[in-house]
Amino acid sequence: MNRPTLDPKRELERWLFLLWANQLADVLEVMTGFRPKTEVEYPAPESEENCKWWHQPLEADRILNAWAGADEPTQRTIGRQIGLAAGLEEPINEDQLKQNYRETIQQAFSAWAAQISQKVQQPLNLVTGAEVDKPELGIDAQVRLNLEGDITARIRLRLGRDLLHWLGQLWPQSEAQEAELPAVPATSRLLEVHPNLRVLLEVELPVKISFGRTHLPLKEVLQLGIGSVVELERSVTDPVELIINNCVIARGEVVVVEGNYGVRIQQIISPEERLRILE
Repeated sequence: MNRPTLDPKRELERWLFLLWANQLADVLEVMTGFRPKTEVEYPAPESEENCKWWHQPLEADRILNAWAGADEPTQRTIGRQIGLAAGLEEPINEDQLKQNYRETIQQAFSAWAAQISQKVQQPLNLVTGAEVDKPELGIDAQVRLNLEGDITARIRLRLGRDLLHWLGQLWPQSEAQEAELPAVPATSRLLEVHPNLRVLLEVELPVKISFGRTHLPLKEVLQLGIGSVVELERSVTDPVELIINNCVIARGEVVVVEGNYGVRIQQIISPEERLRILE
């Protein structure tokens, strides 16, 4: 039986929810080695009791908005599966569980935005997000994840009306009607066609962090000494770059973790693009 034809606006919303669920499954597969099955309930159930929300702004020619919400047990469940896959031992502290969950959501948004940007041929980048008590009005869907060990988790995705309006102006109606399902990502196909790829996930790669670059004449290089200051071609407010295989895969801000420098990722390329740069 053919699925009833939806109006272009509803079809676009459905495609966006399905795409986000697919990107979320990709992220969890990379982080845990297990790809969960996903089901999208759209429209979402009315109840959103005990939902803790993450607000994810997106930057185009203006700031657009989306939110992901889940109750605390769901956040802990996802955070625990990621922690155990990373080799952490029980009990994993609450802050780490929460950070694992939050990173998963941000990476799903990042890959999702990259796919949308490619489709509409317009930049759509992540902006620093934050937890909020209550999101603005929008359109909701509920994503159900069948995790490893027959564990079911539910995450609610809300698309802001501003985001949907922006996309509706860029997305021809004929395109929206044809976009019934997101294409299967390259990562999924690679993991299915090449099962031994999982072995490579343990390979260590050198990671470089770039604070900036500049060019100096040879005579200035020879004059450098202790106490010399080299001015970089980068503002103090610009994000630093995370580089692997001579390619920038992410940008973020410098943080201090237990006395060590670190980088909090704010923008990152999709998992399939990360695999591609290693070929």
